[in-house]
Parts: sequence; C-alpha cells; structure tokens
Amino acid sequence: MRLMAMLAGVVAIAAIATGCGSGGSDPLTKAEFIEQADRICKEGSNQIRKEYEAFAKQHNTAKTGVSQEQGTEIGLQILLPNVQSQTEELRELEPPEGDEAQVAAMLDALEAGVEEGNQNPKSLLSSNYPLSKGNQLAQKYGFKVCGQA
Repeated sequence: MRLMAMLAGVVAIAAIATGCGSGGSDPLTKAEFIEQADRICKEGSNQIRKEYEAFAKQHNTAKTGVSQEQGTEIGLQILLPNVQSQTEELRELEPPEGDEAQVAAMLDALEAGVEEGNQNPKSLLSSNYPLSKGNQLAQKYGFKVCGQA
C-alpha cells in the first residue's frame, strides 16, 4: 500500500519535469506555468507507470506482491532517476515573475529528496518519505497534477 502511494506521488512529481521550455521571450503567467508543468507531470507519470509495469511483469509481482527489497529497487531504478531528470527539465521553464523563489524552493526540495532517497533508499518506503516536502510545495503552489499523491 505504501509503495503504491509512493509510486503515485513519484508519478505526479516526476511528471513535473518532462516538459519543454516556454519557447517564447515573454515570461509565463502562473496559469501557463502550471499548465506546462502539469503537462510535464502527466507525461512523467506515464513514463514511471510504464517502467513500473515492465518491472512488475518481469518480477511477476501480480501474484507475489512487491517486497520491500523490490520497492527499494523501484525507487532507486525508476522513481529517483525520473524525478531528478524531470526536475532538471522543469528548471528550464521560466517561472512567473515574482514566483522564482517559491518555484526554486519546490525544485530544491525535490532534488534534496532525490539525494536523500539515494543515500537512504529505505526512506522511500517510510513515513519520512523524502519527496514529501517537494510534493507539498507543488500542491501549495497550485499544481493540479504535479505533487498529487
């Protein structure tokens, strides 16, 4: 159950960063930024889901369930690399004027969560989930897809 919640959160966060830049010289409005980031989150979620399904099929988890060891492996091999990559891509979007610090804090929290997860993989399955702060900041900012668990 905790693993599925972790994956849902990861999928949501991971989706944050699969996107592209704003493409124009005008800064994005908050609504445009959220729309682009949420699109990224949705794409990222789909990628994580696809990789998770391949893992589940390869390890026949439908019958056996996901062990703690496999949950940690999923976090290290699927979740954290995707979140890191997506966060880097999201940094390419120019935040709305005046929101730079708030967006940077969210992205910094995600990167710190990735680092913590890599250093302590068991934390990915604990109540002290290292990506929680980034998720909370994304929700507080107003994302409708990103950061939703």
